[in-house]
Amino acid sequence: MQTQRVSDQELILRYLQGNSYSFEVLLRRHKQAIYSVLLSRVRDRNLADDLFQEVFIKIIKTIHDGRYNEMGKFQSYATRMARNYAIDYLRKKKHEIVFSSFASDDESYNPINYFADNCLNASQQMISTHEQDVIRKLIMQIPEDQREVLIMRHWGQMKFKDIAEHKGESINTIMGRMRYALQNMRKLIQEQQIDIAI
Repeated sequence: MQTQRVSDQELILRYLQGNSYSFEVLLRRHKQAIYSVLLSRVRDRNLADDLFQEVFIKIIKTIHDGRYNEMGKFQSYATRMARNYAIDYLRKKKHEIVFSSFASDDESYNPINYFADNCLNASQQMISTHEQDVIRKLIMQIPEDQREVLIMRHWGQMKFKDIAEHKGESINTIMGRMRYALQNMRKLIQEQQIDIAI
Protein backbone atom coordinates (compact mmCIF):
# COMPACT_ATOMS: atom_id res chain seq x y z
CA MET A 1 0.00 0.00 0.00
CA GLN A 2 1.43 3.41 -0.93
CA THR A 3 0.53 5.48 2.09
CA GLN A 4 1.49 8.80 0.48
CA ARG A 5 -1.14 8.46 -2.23
CA VAL A 6 -3.99 7.17 -0.11
CA SER A 7 -6.20 9.87 1.43
CA ASP A 8 -7.29 9.84 5.05
CA GLN A 9 -10.88 9.35 3.90
CA GLU A 10 -9.83 6.28 1.89
CA LEU A 11 -7.92 4.87 4.86
CA ILE A 12 -11.00 5.30 7.05
CA LEU A 13 -13.16 3.57 4.43
CA ARG A 14 -10.70 0.68 4.18
CA TYR A 15 -10.60 0.40 7.97
CA LEU A 16 -14.39 0.19 8.07
CA GLN A 17 -14.17 -2.60 5.50
CA GLY A 18 -11.95 -4.58 7.86
CA ASN A 19 -8.44 -3.47 6.93
CA SER A 20 -6.86 -2.72 10.34
CA TYR A 21 -3.55 -1.79 8.71
CA SER A 22 -5.26 1.28 7.23
CA PHE A 23 -5.92 2.63 10.70
CA GLU A 24 -2.29 2.05 11.69
CA VAL A 25 -1.26 4.18 8.71
CA LEU A 26 -3.73 6.88 9.77
CA LEU A 27 -2.39 6.75 13.33
CA ARG A 28 1.24 7.06 12.24
CA ARG A 29 0.39 9.88 9.86
CA HIS A 30 -1.24 12.06 12.54
CA LYS A 31 0.29 10.86 15.79
CA GLN A 32 2.75 13.75 16.20
CA ALA A 33 0.16 16.48 15.60
CA ILE A 34 -2.32 14.94 18.04
CA TYR A 35 0.31 14.24 20.69
CA SER A 36 1.62 17.82 20.40
CA VAL A 37 -1.85 19.23 21.07
CA LEU A 38 -2.23 17.06 24.17
CA LEU A 39 1.26 17.84 25.48
CA SER A 40 0.77 21.57 24.99
CA ARG A 41 -2.37 21.39 27.14
CA VAL A 42 -1.33 19.05 29.97
CA ARG A 43 2.46 19.72 29.98
CA ASP A 44 3.22 16.22 31.22
CA ARG A 45 4.59 13.57 28.85
CA ASN A 46 3.25 10.57 30.78
CA LEU A 47 -0.21 12.11 31.03
CA ALA A 48 -0.09 13.10 27.34
CA ASP A 49 0.77 9.47 26.48
CA ASP A 50 -2.22 8.21 28.47
CA LEU A 51 -4.59 10.78 26.99
CA PHE A 52 -3.30 10.02 23.48
CA GLN A 53 -4.36 6.39 23.88
CA GLU A 54 -7.78 7.44 25.21
CA VAL A 55 -8.30 9.93 22.38
CA PHE A 56 -7.48 7.34 19.74
CA ILE A 57 -9.79 4.81 21.36
CA LYS A 58 -12.51 7.46 21.21
CA ILE A 59 -11.71 8.21 17.55
CA ILE A 60 -11.77 4.50 16.67
CA LYS A 61 -15.12 4.09 18.42
CA THR A 62 -16.54 7.12 16.62
CA ILE A 63 -15.41 5.78 13.24
CA HIS A 64 -16.48 2.22 14.00
CA ASP A 65 -19.94 3.33 15.13
CA GLY A 66 -20.39 5.25 11.88
CA ARG A 67 -20.55 8.61 13.65
CA TYR A 68 -17.51 10.07 11.89
CA ASN A 69 -18.77 12.29 9.09
CA GLU A 70 -16.13 15.00 9.02
CA MET A 71 -16.13 16.77 5.69
CA GLY A 72 -12.77 18.44 6.32
CA LYS A 73 -9.39 16.90 7.02
CA PHE A 74 -9.05 14.03 9.48
CA GLN A 75 -6.13 15.76 11.22
CA SER A 76 -8.28 18.81 11.99
CA TYR A 77 -10.96 16.55 13.43
CA ALA A 78 -8.47 14.50 15.48
CA THR A 79 -6.56 17.50 16.87
CA ARG A 80 -9.81 19.25 17.77
CA MET A 81 -10.95 16.09 19.59
CA ALA A 82 -7.58 15.89 21.40
CA ARG A 83 -7.79 19.55 22.43
CA ASN A 84 -11.34 19.15 23.76
CA TYR A 85 -10.45 15.90 25.53
CA ALA A 86 -7.47 17.54 27.27
CA ILE A 87 -9.55 20.55 28.31
CA ASP A 88 -12.30 18.30 29.68
CA TYR A 89 -9.74 16.18 31.52
CA LEU A 90 -8.12 19.23 33.16
CA ARG A 91 -11.47 20.73 34.16
CA LYS A 92 -12.61 17.45 35.63
CA LYS A 93 -9.34 17.04 37.50
CA LYS A 94 -9.54 20.57 38.91
CA HIS A 95 -13.17 19.96 39.83
CA GLU A 96 -12.25 16.70 41.64
CA ILE A 97 -9.39 18.33 43.53
CA VAL A 98 -11.58 21.22 44.63
CA PHE A 99 -14.41 18.97 45.80
CA SER A 100 -12.19 16.42 47.54
CA SER A 101 -10.34 19.11 49.46
CA PHE A 102 -13.60 20.82 50.36
CA ALA A 103 -15.31 17.65 51.55
CA SER A 104 -12.32 16.43 53.56
CA ASP A 105 -11.41 17.49 57.07
CA ASP A 106 -8.25 19.10 55.76
CA GLU A 107 -8.06 22.67 57.00
CA SER A 108 -5.79 23.84 54.18
CA TYR A 109 -8.59 24.96 51.85
CA ASN A 110 -9.20 28.68 51.33
CA PRO A 111 -12.02 29.77 53.64
CA ILE A 112 -14.89 31.93 52.52
CA ASN A 113 -14.39 35.16 54.35
CA TYR A 114 -17.57 37.08 53.90
CA PHE A 115 -20.24 37.70 51.33
CA ALA A 116 -21.34 40.88 49.61
CA ASP A 117 -24.94 41.27 48.40
CA ASN A 118 -24.65 39.05 45.33
CA CYS A 119 -21.10 37.74 45.36
CA LEU A 120 -18.14 37.07 47.60
CA ASN A 121 -16.07 40.09 48.54
CA ALA A 122 -12.68 39.87 46.83
CA SER A 123 -10.66 40.94 49.85
CA GLN A 124 -9.65 38.02 52.01
CA GLN A 125 -9.20 37.92 55.76
CA MET A 126 -8.16 35.22 58.16
CA ILE A 127 -10.93 33.45 60.04
CA SER A 128 -10.72 30.92 62.81
CA THR A 129 -10.84 27.17 62.37
CA HIS A 130 -14.22 27.20 64.11
CA GLU A 131 -15.62 29.65 61.54
CA GLN A 132 -14.21 27.52 58.70
CA ASP A 133 -16.04 24.50 60.10
CA VAL A 134 -19.25 26.51 60.47
CA ILE A 135 -19.06 27.77 56.89
CA ARG A 136 -18.31 24.30 55.54
CA LYS A 137 -21.33 22.86 57.38
CA LEU A 138 -23.55 25.66 56.10
CA ILE A 139 -22.44 25.11 52.52
CA MET A 140 -23.20 21.39 52.83
CA GLN A 141 -26.80 22.31 53.76
CA ILE A 142 -27.63 24.28 50.62
CA PRO A 143 -28.95 22.52 47.48
CA GLU A 144 -26.29 20.57 45.58
CA ASP A 145 -26.52 22.58 42.35
CA GLN A 146 -25.95 25.82 44.30
CA ARG A 147 -23.21 24.29 46.44
CA GLU A 148 -21.39 23.06 43.35
CA VAL A 149 -21.36 26.52 41.73
CA LEU A 150 -20.22 28.14 44.99
CA ILE A 151 -17.34 25.69 45.42
CA MET A 152 -16.25 25.87 41.78
CA ARG A 153 -16.37 29.65 41.84
CA HIS A 154 -14.44 30.26 45.05
CA TRP A 155 -12.40 27.20 45.87
CA GLY A 156 -11.81 26.30 42.24
CA GLN A 157 -11.41 29.99 41.32
CA MET A 158 -13.34 29.37 38.10
CA LYS A 159 -15.03 32.17 36.20
CA PHE A 160 -18.81 32.06 35.79
CA LYS A 161 -18.32 31.61 32.05
CA ASP A 162 -16.09 28.53 32.61
CA ILE A 163 -18.51 27.04 35.12
CA ALA A 164 -21.36 27.50 32.64
CA GLU A 165 -19.34 25.82 29.90
CA HIS A 166 -18.31 22.96 32.21
CA LYS A 167 -21.91 22.38 33.30
CA GLY A 168 -23.36 22.90 29.83
CA GLU A 169 -25.71 25.60 31.07
CA SER A 170 -26.19 29.32 30.51
CA ILE A 171 -24.12 31.83 32.43
CA ASN A 172 -27.35 33.41 33.74
CA THR A 173 -28.38 30.07 35.26
CA ILE A 174 -24.99 29.72 36.95
CA MET A 175 -25.05 33.28 38.30
CA GLY A 176 -28.60 32.71 39.55
CA ARG A 177 -27.48 29.61 41.44
CA MET A 178 -24.68 31.61 43.01
CA ARG A 179 -27.12 34.31 44.11
CA TYR A 180 -29.49 31.70 45.59
CA ALA A 181 -26.56 29.96 47.30
CA LEU A 182 -25.62 33.18 49.09
CA GLN A 183 -29.24 33.93 50.00
CA ASN A 184 -29.67 30.42 51.40
CA MET A 185 -26.46 30.73 53.40
CA ARG A 186 -27.69 33.96 54.97
CA LYS A 187 -31.07 32.36 55.71
CA LEU A 188 -29.41 29.39 57.43
CA ILE A 189 -27.28 31.74 59.53
CA GLN A 190 -30.38 33.61 60.68
CA GLU A 191 -32.37 30.45 61.37
CA GLN A 192 -29.55 28.81 63.29
CA GLN A 193 -28.60 32.08 65.01
CA ILE A 194 -24.96 31.73 64.05
CA ASP A 195 -22.68 34.63 64.88
CA ILE A 196 -20.74 34.94 61.65
CA ALA A 197 -20.58 37.71 59.07
CA ILE A 198 -21.89 36.66 55.67
